[in-house]
Amino acid sequence: MDLLLWMVWALTCLTWLSRCFFVGQIFLVFLICVFCSGAAGAFETRYYTGSLNECQGRSFAPVYGAEFCGLASYVQKNILPLGDVLNVVYSDRVVLFGDTHPHLLLKSWLIRNFAVFKDAGFTSVGFEFLNSDHQELVNRYRSDRSLKPSILKMIVDEWGWIPEAHLALLDAAFDSGFQVVALDGRLEVERKKIAESKQIQFRNEHMARLIQGQLTESPSDRMLVLTGKVHSALVSDEGEMTLPAVLKSQGVSVLSLDLESGEALVPRLVTQAFVLSLLSGVLPASSKGDYILSVPGGTTSDGIIFITR
Repeated sequence: MDLLLWMVWALTCLTWLSRCFFVGQIFLVFLICVFCSGAAGAFETRYYTGSLNECQGRSFAPVYGAEFCGLASYVQKNILPLGDVLNVVYSDRVVLFGDTHPHLLLKSWLIRNFAVFKDAGFTSVGFEFLNSDHQELVNRYRSDRSLKPSILKMIVDEWGWIPEAHLALLDAAFDSGFQVVALDGRLEVERKKIAESKQIQFRNEHMARLIQGQLTESPSDRMLVLTGKVHSALVSDEGEMTLPAVLKSQGVSVLSLDLESGEALVPRLVTQAFVLSLLSGVLPASSKGDYILSVPGGTTSDGIIFITR
């Protein structure tokens, strides 16, 4: 509480100083980001209200994740157009895609690329938005689309985010010939009354068991998995084992890629840096509208795919 009061007092003083001595908005935003920063080196979700013009002529060091201008510089130096997604997937048996649940473009991107993944040997898809309790219903739906109202109601009741888009994603997975694995254990969390502080860890381990079971049942299988970023992250600020960490501890080769589109809700700071750089015309053209950004080791993912269409 004392720290919070001190922060409020400090920011109040800085606001007053900015009026008196014309301290720029970017300086205030930078200090707020320092106060609110999480794990060192991680891409953070923060709101930047300035523009790239404010970065011109400034001596901000391009340190990854330090502040907006440095992050924008990192994006511009390291981002590449993504033509064929298979150029970044390589041979990992499991590819995790870190999702932002209300974002439509991320689902559309997966649907567009399902055929590419299928041709590359991926035969199953795991979805967090489906509870594992309903695997039998999901299996029946594959051949009996008259169950669509029941599936949609299930998604509405148990998931909530853009139900029609998630249903379209499920339909596209089946139409592309994938086996679908209902991954999440939210209902089991409720049944077992798992403490809130342990729920993410419990769900990660639950999903890992189902993924491992699918891979064991089909030794030649490669699997795509769509979960929220709190699950797909390589490291956790809260100290729990993330989904890729659990899978790697079981000897499963995993690639974790964040999907970003800049849609509302407020996008992550790195996405804002990407969008402003794109709009400013400083990024190379991408024929498909997709870009790939490699990220330093020990951060939240192995890379970020930016989707613009």
